[in-house]
Amino acid sequence: MAIEQYLESYYSLYKGVTNEILIISNIKLMGASNIIFSIKNKHSDPDSKSILRIESLNGLVIMNGSQYPISTNGEIVTLDESTGSIRIILSSNASGQIIPSQKRLYDIKVKIGNEVKLISHGKIDLLPDVTNFI
Repeated sequence: MAIEQYLESYYSLYKGVTNEILIISNIKLMGASNIIFSIKNKHSDPDSKSILRIESLNGLVIMNGSQYPISTNGEIVTLDESTGSIRIILSSNASGQIIPSQKRLYDIKVKIGNEVKLISHGKIDLLPDVTNFI
């Protein structure tokens, strides 16, 4: 039996700008029914209280622990199913609502058939903007 490896990474999201995170994993995404990117303060926080939750099926669904009304302000795009390449996008409209904090927890999971696989996890900083108006 093969042991799957996943990425452990450290990322930053910036307030007030369009953020894009490119992930290339070793998980093949053929047949994926949903990919979820979540940021939380601690592992035990319920999904409904996530700092941020973006789903490939539903877009941006949670921001700062509340339902987010404009799902198109965040998305997960599969770039290549065979290499596990995805792009996570958070629009500048949504990122403007980020509450800056550091060393939050994130993970990215995918559902393929009846299996849930971990694509990546680690720490993420939510950083303030320097230029406030443009």
